[in-house]
Amino acid sequence: MKAPETWLLLVHREGPASDRSTPKTLQPWFAGHRAFHEELLAEGNLVAAGSLPAADGEELTIVRGIDADELLARASTDPAVVDGHLLVEVRPWIVVQSALARLD
Repeated sequence: MKAPETWLLLVHREGPASDRSTPKTLQPWFAGHRAFHEELLAEGNLVAAGSLPAADGEELTIVRGIDADELLARASTDPAVVDGHLLVEVRPWIVVQSALARLD
């Protein structure tokens, strides 16, 4: 049996500069935030990204194949984080079963 993989959960929460009067997708920093995701996708590290409707203002990005320290360093350069619109946290996630990773 193959050992479980560790993926990373990149948790974004609203930051001190968050503006709820305009949808995030229409705010000037959003294009840079999406570019960060596109970079991870192009490298083959992005599994999925999106909002958590039950957790007001939170977003989750699932990443694999990258070190947690490197991901946090890179996420800290995301324009949304730099400008204080989003706060970021990296959480390791041990994946024991997935359609994306054959672990058996």
